This record gives sequence, C-alpha cells and structure tokens, in this order.
Amino acid sequence: MKALVLGATGAVGTEIVQQLLDDNRFTQVDIFVRRHIDFYHPKLTIHTIDFDNPSQWRDLVRGDVFYSCLGCAGREAGNKEEQRKVDFDYQYLFAEIARQNYVSRYILLSCEGVMPKAKGFLKIKWELEEAVKALNFGQIQIFHAPKLESSSETKKSGLFSKLGLAKKEMRLPVPMMATAMIKASKRVLIGEFVIEPPEIWALASRPDYL
Repeated sequence: MKALVLGATGAVGTEIVQQLLDDNRFTQVDIFVRRHIDFYHPKLTIHTIDFDNPSQWRDLVRGDVFYSCLGCAGREAGNKEEQRKVDFDYQYLFAEIARQNYVSRYILLSCEGVMPKAKGFLKIKWELEEAVKALNFGQIQIFHAPKLESSSETKKSGLFSKLGLAKKEMRLPVPMMATAMIKASKRVLIGEFVIEPPEIWALASRPDYL
C-alpha cells in the first residue's frame, strides 16, 4: 500500500511515518511538509510544498490511505486566523483533493471532547470532522485521541499503571496512538467510524485486534 501523511513533523505524525516505514505492508510513504527535512529512506518521498498553492501539488496526493495529523497542537497557534488555517483549512483542502484523486481510506487524528457545542479549538475540530465526513470516502476513521504523553513521559505512566490507576486517568503514549491509527487503517471496513479512547487503547495494546 501507498500511504500519505499530513502533519508528519508533529509528535504523532513523526511516529506514524516511522512505523509505516518499518511496516512491510506499506511499500511507499509520501509526506507533505512546508520546510525541507534532511532525512532519507528508500520508501519515503518528501514533498516540500506551499500549502496555499494547491495547483502545484494537487496531483501528488494519490495513494491508498491518507493520515491527517496536522494541527492537533493548534491551541499554540499565534492567532485565531492561523489556528483555523492549520486546524481546518489545510486539512480539509488535502482531504478534498485526496477524495478527488480516489484515495479510498482517510484516517483523521482529532481530539477527545469534540462535539457540536464545543468552543474554540474543539469547535474547529468538530467542524472539520463534519466537513470531511461529507466527502464520502470509502472508509473514514476519526480518532478522538485522549491526552497523549511523549516518549520521555512513558516511564511515569508505567509507574502509575502499577499503582492501579484507570486508563482514562493515564496519558496514552504517542507511539501507541500511532500504532492504533495504522492498525485501524488496515481493517477492511466501509463507511464512517469515530474511534473513542477505549477503542484506541484496545487497538494500540492488542496485537490481534485488527
């Protein structure tokens, strides 16, 4: 399979790319970035593009599965206009073009707490979810990610687990988030699915859960 990744330089996106490169089921991985990345892998193609000029890269958005991981740290954007551009405009534009180019599987990293009455960052995420659903991909899976932890924080979560804290009180390690999204994309499904935190934990932690 050929995978496409938007948001490949973020925490989850970086992990998804690495796992895809290590996965024999994926023969090619294309990523779309705004600044040059000095990295080489025989399966990896890096497209350094101007996101605001889709005529230059529209034909590059072709493959079997599209992972959209851009903007989940959107609350750090400098202003509301830039936040919306990252969290909605760019992601929807890529999704629309992917659908036009017959990409059949779309995997979106969203956030826990997204709902119609949400405000700010979560409201934008809800609007994006509704917009991409309307594109009618053959398969669309939207992940309502719980709070995530970086690799450097994993040891702490291991200690908390030993103390008997429930998963809902723990942070999900970033590599497990990426694993769940990749496993989900391999499932033979047709239609629209929203993956909530309990199922994300199951996908990430059970190797036979496909």
